[in-house]
Amino acid sequence: MDNEKQAQENINKLQVLEQKMHSILMQKQNFQSRLLETENALHELKSVDSAYKVVGNIMVNYPAKDLTSELDKQKLSFEEGLKTVEEQEKKLKESSEEIQKELAEQIK
Repeated sequence: MDNEKQAQENINKLQVLEQKMHSILMQKQNFQSRLLETENALHELKSVDSAYKVVGNIMVNYPAKDLTSELDKQKLSFEEGLKTVEEQEKKLKESSEEIQKELAEQIK
């Protein structure tokens, strides 16, 4: 009976980990998308002297080098966020694998 209780607890833990993993994957996808958009904008800025930036409800013309500097900072931030999320994803996978092994042994 005790073994069944532990098995049920491990199943519950796996369900919680699955929900956390889903959340992490959504965050990862968001960072990847924003990083790609930023990289594309940086690429486009290489060929112009100035570009428009949306500020509130208006578009303001800025020198490309100013926008490039701002986008480089954003890119770095997105890369750091992506790295953090990937580390969390790795830890969740390791925890999940460990619990799955325990569960497999309990079922035997």
